[in-house]
Amino acid sequence: MNQLLALARAEGSQSALARESCDLAALTIAVVQDCLPRALEKSIDLGYEGAQPGGNGVILEGNATLIGELIRNLLDNAIHYTPSSGERPGVVTARVLVDPFGKVLLLQVEDSGPGIAAAERELVFQPFYRKLGNEAEGSGLGLSIVLEIAKRHGATVSLDEARPGHVAPGSLFTVRFDTSGQIAAAAVQTQSPTT
Repeated sequence: MNQLLALARAEGSQSALARESCDLAALTIAVVQDCLPRALEKSIDLGYEGAQPGGNGVILEGNATLIGELIRNLLDNAIHYTPSSGERPGVVTARVLVDPFGKVLLLQVEDSGPGIAAAERELVFQPFYRKLGNEAEGSGLGLSIVLEIAKRHGATVSLDEARPGHVAPGSLFTVRFDTSGQIAAAAVQTQSPTT
């Protein structure tokens, strides 16, 4: 029921989206901390790396509640589907990276789970889609909520294999927030009016 409500919120009208300055690094770290108890229950090594709160380039204009929901859904998904035990702990890493030259702010969630076949990578973003042969519980709405919230913020979501040398086979979800328009808007707001 909560996932259906979150999807309805994410699909709400664009005009109703209250925007404010959001520190993506601070939001991500807060959600990681909230998810730690669940990760520990599953013996998953959950961590954060990348930009620090208050650092250059980590601020974006958006709805903090919805962005927090996007981060939580990505982390919940990774924790839920990553096999783990005390002897062989799974690994889930949240990451915020700043590309000031490309004017892009990246949120990544990488896991050491079974990975997602290339043929299914687009399908997992469809509401209620469940990977065949998967016995894990869930509504199948988490990633469609992520995609909808990303669209509301002018961001894109991609799914790739985990980076070589990190976790294998694993999955790497990347949300790309374009900050170029926000920089221009901030410059306009800081100019004093001339009379």
